[in-house]
Amino acid sequence: MDKATVAVGNNAVLSNPGDILMSSRGTGNVYTKVNVDTYGAATIGIAETESELRPENLVAIGQNTAITALGDILFSAGTDTNFNRDQYTMEARTDSFAGSAIPLDKVDSDATVLQDNRISVATGSVISSAGDLKLHAERLGLANMESKAKAVNWASAISGAINSALGGQEVFRGTIHVGATGIVDVLGTLQTGIKRNRSLTLGASSGGTASGWDASTGHISTVTNDSGIEYTEGFAILESGLFDQLRAARVNLERYRTSNTVLRDFYQSEINRISAELLAKGLAVQESDGSITAREQYVMTVTVRPTTAQAGIIDIRGDALTGTGTLNAPRDAGVTILNHTPARLILEGITIPEQVGGVFLNGDAVLDNAAITAINIPEQSAAAFATITPSTDSQAGAPAISLTNTFDGTTWTGAGTYPTPDILVTGDVTNYSGSFTAISEGDVIYRASIRAANITTIAGGSVFIDGLTSYSVGGDPYGKLKTLGNGIAAYNTTAAINLLTANPSSVSLLGDTIIINAEFININGIIQSGKDNYTLNLPATLDTEIASIRAVSGPRYTLLSASNQDFKAFYDRVENKILLKEVRVSGGNVQLTGHILSTGSGTIRVLNGYGNITVNNLTSVDIEVERLDASQRGSGTLLLADKAKGTSANPAVTLYGNLSQTYMTTDGTVNLKTGESVRLAAGYSGGGTAGQAYEFLGTL
Repeated sequence: MDKATVAVGNNAVLSNPGDILMSSRGTGNVYTKVNVDTYGAATIGIAETESELRPENLVAIGQNTAITALGDILFSAGTDTNFNRDQYTMEARTDSFAGSAIPLDKVDSDATVLQDNRISVATGSVISSAGDLKLHAERLGLANMESKAKAVNWASAISGAINSALGGQEVFRGTIHVGATGIVDVLGTLQTGIKRNRSLTLGASSGGTASGWDASTGHISTVTNDSGIEYTEGFAILESGLFDQLRAARVNLERYRTSNTVLRDFYQSEINRISAELLAKGLAVQESDGSITAREQYVMTVTVRPTTAQAGIIDIRGDALTGTGTLNAPRDAGVTILNHTPARLILEGITIPEQVGGVFLNGDAVLDNAAITAINIPEQSAAAFATITPSTDSQAGAPAISLTNTFDGTTWTGAGTYPTPDILVTGDVTNYSGSFTAISEGDVIYRASIRAANITTIAGGSVFIDGLTSYSVGGDPYGKLKTLGNGIAAYNTTAAINLLTANPSSVSLLGDTIIINAEFININGIIQSGKDNYTLNLPATLDTEIASIRAVSGPRYTLLSASNQDFKAFYDRVENKILLKEVRVSGGNVQLTGHILSTGSGTIRVLNGYGNITVNNLTSVDIEVERLDASQRGSGTLLLADKAKGTSANPAVTLYGNLSQTYMTTDGTVNLKTGESVRLAAGYSGGGTAGQAYEFLGTL
C-alpha cells in the first residue's frame, strides 16, 4: 500500500498573495523474483510470482473552509498540474527449472499497479483564485511494467539448447494490470477571477470640476482602488509630447541626412515647426546658441505598476467530476484607470491573459451538468451542480482595458494653472481577446507594444508611437480572427475574409499630429488627424438642468451635459450664462515610418483646409464664447516612409500636403502650394515640358 493524503480540516482559513499548491503523490520501484528447481523421475513444479501495488492519493478539503490565492490554486493527486505523473516501476519474474525425466511445470507471473486518486471539496467550503484553478486527479496511471514467467525442462539441463533435437523448450507466461481512477468531487464552491475586474480612480469630478489632490506635495488624496492596483506618486520635469517628436525628428534628420534628401528636408522643417510650437506654448526656452531646452516646470506624475486582470479557468482532469456545489469561472475581465487629476499617467504594462474564464473537463469546455456527465466514466454518478458559470458560449462581454485622462488644463476653472496631462505607456499592453482604449485631453505616447483585438486611441493633443516592433492601428489581426471561433477547427475562410475586409465604422486613432515609428505598421483601421466640423447643440432641455444647478449650492462653474469631445460648456451661476471654452481648429499631420502594410480596410484622413465651427443654442440662457478659432487651415501633411518598398536606411518616400515648391516659370520663379498650377519655363530642372501648365500635387 502506497498512501498519501493532504487534508485541510473544517472551518480553516488559508490565503496567499501568490499561488497555493497541494499535491498528494507517490513513487515506487518494486522487483519480485521466484526461482524453482525440480529433479527426479517425475516432478511437478509450481511457481507463481505476484507483485501488487495500489497507491491511494487524496487531497481533501474539509467543511466550511476558505482558501484564497491571488495567483493560481493547484490541487493534484497522482500527478502535478503540468502532467508529470507519478512514476512507478514494477518487475515480477518467475524462473522454473525441471531436471526430471517426466517434468510437469506450472509457472505464472502477475504485476499490478492500480491507483486511486481523489480530490474532494466538502460542503460549505469556498476555493477562490485570482488566476486559474486546477484540480488534476490522474486517470491513466501509466507505469513501467514487466511481468515474465519462464519454465525450462530437462532437455536444457543436458544440452543447454532450446528447442533442440531432443525436444527441450522454454515456456513463457505473465500478465500485467495497470490503471488508475481519478475522481474530483465538489460539494462546495470553486471560483476564479476574484481580481478579474480592476479599477483605479484618481481624484474626483463633480459638476465638471476636478478635485482630490494637493498641488504642493503632489499627493492625490481622493483615490478609489478597491482592487489593489499598485501605483506610485511623484513629481517630474514637464516634458510635453512635443519633445518626443522633436527628439525623433532630430534622430531621423541625422539618419537620412545623406541618404534621402526628401526626408532630410522634411525633418528639418519638422524641427523648425516643433521648436516654434514649444516656444509659443511656453514649454521651452531658447538658449544663447539657438538650441531649445525644456522649461524647468515640475508636474505631478502617477506611475501604475504592471497590472494583471485574469478571468481564470477551472481546469478539471480525471475520470469524473461529481458533486452538487458551484463552479464559477466567469469570462468578463477588465482594467479601468480614470484620472481626474493634472498628474501625468504612466503605465508600466497591463495584461489580460488570452484564455478568459470557463469550466473545462479533460480539456473540453463544459457549460452544464449534461456535458459533464457525458464525459464522466459510466461507473460514476451524474453531475448535479447547483450553478455552472459560464453556462452559454456567449455569456459575458469581451475583456476591456480603458485608460482615461479627463483633466484639461485649458478649461480648468479652479485655483492655479496646470498643463494638460499626457498618457504615457512604457510597458507592454496585452489583451488579445478584447479591446484597448486610451482617451486623453492631452497627448498619448506609446513606447511599448499594444496588442488587443480592437484598439482605440483618442488624443486632444498628439499621438506619438515610437520604437515598437509592430503596431496595428485597428487591432491585432490575430485577436480579431479569434472572435470567429475556437481554434483551427472552427475556421471559416469566408468569415475571415469578411472580417478583415469590412470597412471600419469608427476612428481608431485620432489626434492633432500622429507619428508612428515602428518596424511594421498595419493600417487596418482609420487614422484621422484633425477634424473639419465642430458642432455643439445646446437643447432646450438644458434649461431644466440649469434650474437644478441653481437650486443647490455649488461652485461658480458647472460642466453641462451637452459638452462633448470638442466643446466644454459650463454654466456660470454668477453671470447666469453658458460659458464656452476655447475651441481651435487644428491638426492635419500624419507621419508613418516602417514597413507599411494592411490586413484590412485601412484609411488615413488628414485635415487639409479650414474647419467649420457650429454652435446651436436653443436654451433661454445667453452664451459667452471664450474663443472660437477657425483661422488656421489644416496642414494637410502625410508622410509615408515605407521600408518595404525601399530599405531601412533609405525607405521609399511619399509626401503629401500643403507643401511649398519653387518652380521657374516664363516670368521668373514662383512658390506653389498643393493644388496650384504653374506654366513651366524651358530651364526648370525638375523636368516637364516648357510652356505646359502643371498642377503641384504635393507628392515627392
